[in-house]
Amino acid sequence: MRVLAMLPMVAAVSQTRERIEGMQTTLRNIAEKAKSSGKIEEGVKVVVQSFMDTMNDTLVAALIAETEANQKLLDDAAAAILKCRTDREDEFAGLVTTAAGVRDASREALASSKTCGASCTTGRGAALVQGKSTPSGHNYTYDIMHHWGNTTVTLSWDPTDPTHKKALAKSVCDESSLCQGECDCHVKMTSKCAELDGMVKRFNGETTAEPDFCDGTEFPKRTKPDVHPHTVDIDSREYYSWEAEKMATDPLYKWFSEMESFVDENVQKYKTCREGCHLLRWVHQHRMFETHTKQKEFERDFCAWAHSIDVTCSKYEACYARTMKVFVDYKTAIETEETQFKLQQQALECALCYGAQLLADSTDLSACDRESECKRCDPLCIDYPTPHDELACTEEAKHRPCSEEFTAAEYGCFADHCPPNDCLPCST
Repeated sequence: MRVLAMLPMVAAVSQTRERIEGMQTTLRNIAEKAKSSGKIEEGVKVVVQSFMDTMNDTLVAALIAETEANQKLLDDAAAAILKCRTDREDEFAGLVTTAAGVRDASREALASSKTCGASCTTGRGAALVQGKSTPSGHNYTYDIMHHWGNTTVTLSWDPTDPTHKKALAKSVCDESSLCQGECDCHVKMTSKCAELDGMVKRFNGETTAEPDFCDGTEFPKRTKPDVHPHTVDIDSREYYSWEAEKMATDPLYKWFSEMESFVDENVQKYKTCREGCHLLRWVHQHRMFETHTKQKEFERDFCAWAHSIDVTCSKYEACYARTMKVFVDYKTAIETEETQFKLQQQALECALCYGAQLLADSTDLSACDRESECKRCDPLCIDYPTPHDELACTEEAKHRPCSEEFTAAEYGCFADHCPPNDCLPCST
């Protein structure tokens, strides 16, 4: 395509040069013949005038037209380079900016589900990277795959699952919620479940172990012929001493009475605390899975934004290389032609000088040959545009999901008890 565009220019240069050289030769021959005859006939002058008209109306005009055509080729080539930059700016203002907006919305959704606060990139502790690699095997202090308090319902964190939605509603960013975000839910769950553990451990010190009522050493057996003190119907078997005690001093009765009192005092407290612990585990469990989903969405959207930059920069680089080559090729050819056109214009001015001398009945053309300056070359000057330098892709996302820098910047402010999930790297 570029070669074809240059063919008319090459042909015009060659044809114009040949015509000028032919006219110069004809006019010099006319002068030589006139020197012999001593005069220039009117018919010859008519021919000379026609030559001059052709040179002014056709050849000079052709050089100017070719110069204008070259200027347009060069300007169009420069405009194509500029359009590469304009298209790049438009894509960054449109596609890339839109992708950045989606990325930021996902980042804030993750932060909201995690802490009900701002994202780590706002500077609230983003340098705390230690221990924030991945939660593979992370101990949340309970079995996260056990559906706490809902064992008859299949555990699911699908956004349409009614049980999942119900659990999430208890951990939204509102003061009336049971807890607010994954991290707060874990703190409150840990506190409530630690209370439960402490309660159970305390029970060991507040209760009496069941005595071994069948221990013959501690409770000696009585044998016949003693009569059973409480049951006259049974007077022929052995019995333990405690069986003969009155109710007030009966060790079996006393132990069961103490246990009954303990149960009456503690069973409801235990059940309430246990239900609270399991409720918070259930809420934290679903909020944690929701946060992991939000993290995947954020990493996906971050990668999409980074990819949009890569594509935009790649398209621009290819466009710049292609259009710059066209511009350089044109500029090289046109610089040569500009020099040739000006030499041809100077040759035309010489030929026109020949004609003017002949029309004035002068056969001395030496003054025309001595003229070395082109007087009408300004219309043949080319304005060479200066294309912009190629732009580097400074907008590139250098740190992407799973890199240490990305993890520090995006997840560094998360507490150890609510770390980020295993990351999802960008596809190559």
